[in-house]
Amino acid sequence: MLRRTGMRGRNLLWMLEGGCWPSRASTARPRRLIQQMVRVELRSVAGCPHADAARALLRECLTELQLDVALEDKEGDYPSPTILVNGEDVMGAPASQAAACRLDVPTRQRLLAALRRT
Repeated sequence: MLRRTGMRGRNLLWMLEGGCWPSRASTARPRRLIQQMVRVELRSVAGCPHADAARALLRECLTELQLDVALEDKEGDYPSPTILVNGEDVMGAPASQAAACRLDVPTRQRLLAALRRT
């Protein structure tokens, strides 16, 4: 499709993208790469009354940001509920393995901010 035309820079990019000048959005990192890098995990103890609400909030935030990532749902001896994005607690709590009911349940604002940082 491309012939040697002496085009460089923006003109070459214009040709590669099908003849449309790229918008700012097209110069951002491709969504596909972002999705491959994001690891999202919901940790809870069995029977946690807040786990379903945290799971629903997490799905809403992923939908809002149009991220199609796999959600790891782990049940065990964890502070519950805990949402990790790339291994970091969205509420900023230190890593702990003790089973306990969390008083700082993940919030929408903190979760969106953690997902956007990826």
